Amino acid sequence: MATAGLAVVAGPATPADDALPGPVQATAVTVVDGDTFDARARVWLGQEVSIRVRLLGIDAPELRGACAAERAAALAARETLKRAVLGAAVQLWDVRWDKYGG
Repeated sequence: MATAGLAVVAGPATPADDALPGPVQATAVTVVDGDTFDARARVWLGQEVSIRVRLLGIDAPELRGACAAERAAALAARETLKRAVLGAAVQLWDVRWDKYGG
């Protein structure tokens, strides 16, 4: 038997107002770059959603950087994130919208 609580909040919610403190259980399935990965997050019993996760407070070099040194650093950052999370169970905390989405 599943147990759930319900909270009612007055007023309309917009994506900018939404935040989820976590933890949300997820599995990292693809690493996009040095600060972003795709994951499957478990949102309910037997239900998962595909999400893109950006690491809060991390600004990795860009893969399409202006110079070869930046692109090389971006590749190294992506490989580091792959070793850290790819295929691993992760917990998502402080989930919120940013300028790129959720």
